[in-house]
Amino acid sequence: MKAARLHEFGGDFVVEEVPTPEPGAGEVRVRVGGSGACHSDLHVRAGEIPVHLPALLGHENAGWVDAIGPGAEGFEIGEPVVVFGGWGCGRCRVCLGGQEQLCDTMRWDGIGPDGGYADYMVVPSTRHLLAAGDLDPALAAPLTDARRSPRTRR
Repeated sequence: MKAARLHEFGGDFVVEEVPTPEPGAGEVRVRVGGSGACHSDLHVRAGEIPVHLPALLGHENAGWVDAIGPGAEGFEIGEPVVVFGGWGCGRCRVCLGGQEQLCDTMRWDGIGPDGGYADYMVVPSTRHLLAAGDLDPALAAPLTDARRSPRTRR
């Protein structure tokens, strides 16, 4: 598959062929239809957020379920999905209480695990997927990390 990877801080992304990932137990592979470019990706590129290189960034992702690992349930091959990028352990009190983004072991896809700047990505659990319905993945992807400014009025 093609992937845009960062090989050196401050450098350009390099589009190259890498192995297509296979989903393991409980995992889902998503064919990426859209991946937003976030300010966090710019901080990683600048070396302000240290990651292991080469890095496959992109934590604002949407696409279609492409492969389902053993034990993963709730989605069908071809189903459009958006990917929540904050991946907690799924077992601690915080995660079980529905606030996985506050987990002590939380990881972001693209900042550690491979992200969506590629043809495919593996998501560790179906709890990180939401059905996208009729949303265009290219338009839906950046919404997965959208935040309301504290100065915005309701």
